[in-house]
Amino acid sequence: MLEITVQNMAKVVKSLDTIGGWTANTYDWGSIVASEAAVSIRNATDTWTHKPDVQVRKSASGVGRVQTSTLNVRVNSDTYRYVNEGTRAHIIAPKREGGVLAFNSRFRAKSRPNSLRAYKGMSKGPVRFAMVVHHPGFPARNFTKLAFEKARRDGAKIVDAQIKSIIAGRAETLARLGARYG
Repeated sequence: MLEITVQNMAKVVKSLDTIGGWTANTYDWGSIVASEAAVSIRNATDTWTHKPDVQVRKSASGVGRVQTSTLNVRVNSDTYRYVNEGTRAHIIAPKREGGVLAFNSRFRAKSRPNSLRAYKGMSKGPVRFAMVVHHPGFPARNFTKLAFEKARRDGAKIVDAQIKSIIAGRAETLARLGARYG
C-alpha cells in the first residue's frame, strides 16, 4: 500500500483567500497526487493478462479547508506484490502428488527492475516437463516506490499549475474590474 499525505495547507489556503481564489470545492490536491501514482501503476502493468485492481481511497479528509489530506493507493493482487517486491530462489513442485510440471522453455518478462514501463513480454516453447524446478527468483520491480516518486514530482507540478491558474484568473478579473471602475 502506498500512502500519500498532503500537509500544512494553511499558507496556500490563506493566499487563495487573500485573492478570493478559494471555494469550498476548489481542489483536492492529495487526490491529484494519489491518482498520478495509480496511473503509473496501471501503466506499468498494462500488458499483464490479469491486471491488478488499483484503488485510491481517502483515509482522512482532504477537501475544503482542512489542513491535511491522506490517501491510500492499494493494489489488490498477489502477483503484483511478487513482481513489485521480487522473489528469492525457490523450489516449485507439482500441486498434486505424482504430478508433473509443464512450462514453456523460453520467456521474456513484461517488466524490468526500476522501470514503470510495460513491455510486451513472451512465453513460448518448446514445452519442458519436470518433477520439480529450482526457480532462481527475480529482482524487485519497485513499481510502488517508483510510482510514489513520480507522483510526488508530477502531481506537485499539476497542483502548482492549478494554483497559478487560480491566481492568474483572479488577477485577470481584478485587472478588468480596476479598468472598469478604476
